[in-house]
Amino acid sequence: MITRRDPLGVFLDRLFEDFGLGRSAVASRQEVTEWVPQIEVVQRGNELVVRADLPGMKKEDIQVEINDNMLTLRGERRQVHEEERDGVYHSEVQYGSFIRTVPLPEGTIADSAKATFKNGVLEIVLQTPPKEVNQSRKVNVE
Repeated sequence: MITRRDPLGVFLDRLFEDFGLGRSAVASRQEVTEWVPQIEVVQRGNELVVRADLPGMKKEDIQVEINDNMLTLRGERRQVHEEERDGVYHSEVQYGSFIRTVPLPEGTIADSAKATFKNGVLEIVLQTPPKEVNQSRKVNVE
């Protein structure tokens, strides 16, 4: 895979390195990350349960769609306020839009989906067909 870097970012990285301030001292523009909520997917009997940690969000800011055996979660966590201390802003919380797509197992019944949002956790429950039990039997040869 070929990754193209923007010329300004390369120039700034080299400039900081020339002054002894490598990537460890100054974050590169290439290292900026977007917010990606954590999810878990578990099978519970004949149910598939998808949970997403979405702290600080409202249910109105979340969209859930199922299309072609893919569950898509979209939303945006908005920054409500910043605290100022001596002119310096500090926040380790990431904000912004996100999209997470989860492939659903074959046979998942999309129309059965039910979503709840409580205490910053989105939970989607979908019905799955019962697992087939392989039955074996001896066949007499005549």
